Amino acid sequence: MALYIPNASPIPLEEAQRLVLATVRPLPLASIPLSRAYGYCLADPVLSDHNVPMYDRSTVDGYALRAEDVKWASRSTPVKLNTIEEIPAGHIPEKQIAPGMASRIMTGAPIPKGADAVVKVEETEIGEDEGRSSVWIYRSVTAGESILRKGADVEEGTIILPEGTFIGPVEAGLLSTFGVGVVPVYDKPKVGILSTGSELLPVDQQISPGKHRDSNGVMLAGQVRAAGGDPVYLGIVQDHPEELEKRITEALQQVDVLVTSGGVSMGDYDFLGNTFEKIGAKVVFWKTLIRPGMPALFGTWQDKPIFALAGNPASSYVNAWLYLLPAIRRMCGRRNPLPQRLTGICDEPIAMMPMPHTRFLRGFAYISSSGELRVKIARKQASGILSSFLESNCLVRVPGEKGYAAGERVEMDLIGTLGESVCP
Repeated sequence: MALYIPNASPIPLEEAQRLVLATVRPLPLASIPLSRAYGYCLADPVLSDHNVPMYDRSTVDGYALRAEDVKWASRSTPVKLNTIEEIPAGHIPEKQIAPGMASRIMTGAPIPKGADAVVKVEETEIGEDEGRSSVWIYRSVTAGESILRKGADVEEGTIILPEGTFIGPVEAGLLSTFGVGVVPVYDKPKVGILSTGSELLPVDQQISPGKHRDSNGVMLAGQVRAAGGDPVYLGIVQDHPEELEKRITEALQQVDVLVTSGGVSMGDYDFLGNTFEKIGAKVVFWKTLIRPGMPALFGTWQDKPIFALAGNPASSYVNAWLYLLPAIRRMCGRRNPLPQRLTGICDEPIAMMPMPHTRFLRGFAYISSSGELRVKIARKQASGILSSFLESNCLVRVPGEKGYAAGERVEMDLIGTLGESVCP
């Protein structure tokens, strides 16, 4: 039986993304230890309750002094100062710097009263003068040199991490700085991944005629995890309508989001549209004006999102990038769930194609020797080819009915690390 979906005309990309984000909501809040908070999103803003640093402190090992006392110091005309104390990190200075005096100071230690600069220890030499400790200074310094001022990093009363902030290494460090040992976060969605197709084999099975191993399942799991979700690989289901309905119904009882790949086009063995109807799922859209990956079905079952993505690997990747991952980020509480776009100069021409679809071409974005952001288009762009993503770190957006000459600026989504490989 052929696939039938009512109101199935393709819709523009932006409209599809708007519908997805209007459908999903952030998950309930949870409180977790800071040690486990990496990869979650903050559910409440974090306000600084003190300055960082809390006092003026030295940024080097050296001598705290008055810049006025050493303004003529040099290698040929050193200045001798009396040293009055040593200030390790974590200790409070006990003595005030007066004219002609200096205190030995370590990195991170508070600046003593009276001092307005620190000279590096490498520019000094210890001296002795009638039993009193002294130091020769071989370089002049300016007021404020090698001093990190109170509040220079973070001022008291500042919102340092807004609600919805993704917690990475730096964010975790700031949470620790301000004593947030238990972190309020949005829970992560459990995302079920089901690969469909009688031609698919598990990774550990031998290839046989007409069959190939399932690459989409593990690929989608990686994308889901990178977006902040908790992937649950549910295996493979063959092209049998009853089995498909059973497996999808079972999966929806276990997860917050369900994503399938394959079985969503117009072939005689593409059953997902009918399965949506049989289980009582609501279809939000089917088909969008993009390539690769035009056939993408999105709907809900009891308010749980279901994404039925195209089966070709490149199509499945692009579908997930554009629709599934923004939904996951929104459910995780991310403030900006859509991919960030960059603009760069294209190295080669991109032919215009007479169709309304936005094309997403695999490419490699890099910084040229002149400092420009440029992009090279990958050679292989077919929807069934996965390996060309290995030489790509971006998806170049080409609007419908449009092409570009070499040297023109294009928009791109970064899907990898900029400049990860050396590009000539």
